[in-house]
Amino acid sequence: ALTLPPLRDRREDIHALWEHFVSLHCENKEKLPQIDRGALRLLLNYDWPGNIRELENEVKRCLALCGSTISSELLSDSIRSQHTNPFSTDEISQLGIKEIVRISADKLEREIILSTLQESGWKKSECARILQISRPTLDAKIAHLQIEIPRRIRT
Repeated sequence: ALTLPPLRDRREDIHALWEHFVSLHCENKEKLPQIDRGALRLLLNYDWPGNIRELENEVKRCLALCGSTISSELLSDSIRSQHTNPFSTDEISQLGIKEIVRISADKLEREIILSTLQESGWKKSECARILQISRPTLDAKIAHLQIEIPRRIRT
C-alpha cells in the first residue's frame, strides 16, 4: 500500500494541485481564473483535514462563484477563519513560550517563502529579490525549513 503524508505536511503541493483542479473542472479551458495572493496565502495556511478531496471540492465551489479571479472572499468560512493558535495548553506547558515562538516564526517564514517561490514561478533569484534577502540566504532558509521544490521545476 502506498502511504501519502497529509496535505498539511505537503504545503508545497497545494498551489500545483489547485491549478490542476482548476484546469480539470473549469468549463472555459481558454480562460482559467487566477487565484489572488491573499487567497493563495489562506490556502497555504489551512490544515486541510479533508486532504486532497477537500481541496478539490473547494476548487469546484470557487469555480461556481468566481469570474476571472478567485479572491479570498470566495473561499469557505473554514479556510478564511483558520484557527490562529495551533498549540494546545499541554503543548504550551511542555514547550514554553520561547520554543513556541521559534516554531511559529519558522512556520510563518516557511509559508512566506513558499508562497513567494510559487508566485515567482519558482525562480529563486526573483524570490530572493522580492523578500529582500540574498540568494545564498534564501537557499539556506529553503534547506533549513525543508521546502521541497516540485520535481517538474527542478533543473
